[in-house]
Amino acid sequence: KTTIWELCGSGTVVTILRLRPGTSILPHCGTTNARLIMHFPLIGSDGVKFVVGDETVMNYGGGDGHPIVFDDSFEHHVYHEGTEDRFVVLAVLGHPDLM
Repeated sequence: KTTIWELCGSGTVVTILRLRPGTSILPHCGTTNARLIMHFPLIGSDGVKFVVGDETVMNYGGGDGHPIVFDDSFEHHVYHEGTEDRFVVLAVLGHPDLM
């Protein structure tokens, strides 16, 4: 039987991330396309520019409380041009097309 750890490709399944105003996360890629990443912005999404591949989303598309899900095997990065700390719940999900 496949375990959740095998589906996710990581020991981290859920965590909370903080990003301070005026900072960024440099471009990077995940280790596998067998998973998807969900960011659920709790607070501070105003002024956040999130780039995955050639798609750019401002303020998480709908602001705080509006999640985005993406394939982190594509290059992605974040710029925080807002005024308050951004907190998101990050969840690692098994890719439904590969389960």
